[in-house]
Amino acid sequence: MVQKYDTASNPPIASGIKLSVFGQRAWDGIDTALTHYAGSSDPSNSWGANHVGILWLDTTDAANPKLKMWCQLTASPSYGWRTLRIGKTKTFQPVELTLTPSPKAAANIAWTTLDISTQLDAQQDTGQVAADVAAVDLLLRIQPGASETVGADNAYLKVRTSSSWSTFEHRLYAAAQGRWNQTVISRLPLDAAEAFQWGLEVGGGTVDMDYEIWLCGIHEEL
Repeated sequence: MVQKYDTASNPPIASGIKLSVFGQRAWDGIDTALTHYAGSSDPSNSWGANHVGILWLDTTDAANPKLKMWCQLTASPSYGWRTLRIGKTKTFQPVELTLTPSPKAAANIAWTTLDISTQLDAQQDTGQVAADVAAVDLLLRIQPGASETVGADNAYLKVRTSSSWSTFEHRLYAAAQGRWNQTVISRLPLDAAEAFQWGLEVGGGTVDMDYEIWLCGIHEEL
């Protein structure tokens, strides 16, 4: 981790310095530029307009670094760090998640937390599983029984984030008796444990609800 150029303890190149000092500061500048000021402390030192465009790789959380750029923040002007949110996205052949209780259902299923950290590790790039997966793409599928009545505010599969967003839920309603309906939920946020919640509301009559949740995309933090 390098933060050796134009910081509080490492001044930049200036006129009138010795050749040996010039060489060391030039090397420090190259080293720092190549590593984007990687470190856990803010490298800025009375920076302003001349520093716009410098990148800082904030490694406070080494497994989930944040890339920031020195920018003009207000018209006054004022300057500071702007976080660049460019996390890794990966899509793949859908992988069915194991739900408990298993399909089919004859009664409602209350909100159930599903930890998918193991499945996520299997889909992240090989050897790169330290980064948290912040959100996922899910394929939801539902099929009511041949004699199950639908059409009221029932007969749906639901998912939500099991954190501060838990009041917002996504629902997939059954379309018709004995027929599959499906949809993709994009970027469902996960909690810190890489988990989300799901549940089921069945229809009326002779209940025999089939349901599936498939993992088809991941979005890592940065």
